[in-house]
Amino acid sequence: MIKKKWRLITLIFVLCCFMATGSDVKTGKVLHRFDRLTYAEGTGPGGNLKIGYYEYGIDYPGFGVTEDSGVCTMITPDVITIDLEHKAQGTTPYSYTCYRNTHEAINGGYCPLNDAQYYGQAAYDMYKNWYGVILSFSPLRLRCHYKKNYDGAFWDGLTLTINKQGKNYRSTAVVTIWDTNNAPVANAAVFITWSGVVSGSDSGITGPDGTVTFESPPVKSTGPFTITVDNVTHAALPYNPALNNETSDSASY
Repeated sequence: MIKKKWRLITLIFVLCCFMATGSDVKTGKVLHRFDRLTYAEGTGPGGNLKIGYYEYGIDYPGFGVTEDSGVCTMITPDVITIDLEHKAQGTTPYSYTCYRNTHEAINGGYCPLNDAQYYGQAAYDMYKNWYGVILSFSPLRLRCHYKKNYDGAFWDGLTLTINKQGKNYRSTAVVTIWDTNNAPVANAAVFITWSGVVSGSDSGITGPDGTVTFESPPVKSTGPFTITVDNVTHAALPYNPALNNETSDSASY
């Protein structure tokens, strides 16, 4: 038993030395890379008065967090959720004691922070897996609890891609509408204008995931294709363009 224990201690020591150096001492070549961050799954309530109450970790999978010494922070390589604490600005990712988060129920939402982290990752994965698009402003930053008693909607994301079809080129744009609890807004009417090598206006209605897709007319030019969101209307939510992450985007083939 003593001999086996001594061998175990020696093995751990060798591994620690290997991870600390991480390179060949003669050539400087990197031998191994790894991520020291520990990722975990957060749990807790989600939903709101309109769609109902549910639990992450029971009714839905948990949402991604980074764990360090019993503290969970809403950070993944793709998504960061920030608690604005009812202010207009903020950059600090939200942290809490692992693993269940219940902060805070407000405006009919049972825990908007949890919903933001979960649905933000879902939206990121959708663009990546369905459209093959990696967001240029990754990680996606989601901001919750904007000011006090504020109710409204704004658009906080636009993905613009260009496809070649024979001799013609066509641009596809995906616009995402969020409310101030960082939940996707369905049934919002989005009005846009095309410019650059194409022209014209269009409108569409967002689906359950808060997105609506627009396609430009086909042209023989490679760009630039420019889309501008002119207005957003909703039966229950006012539109505040001052909160938009961006108001237009351009791309060329």
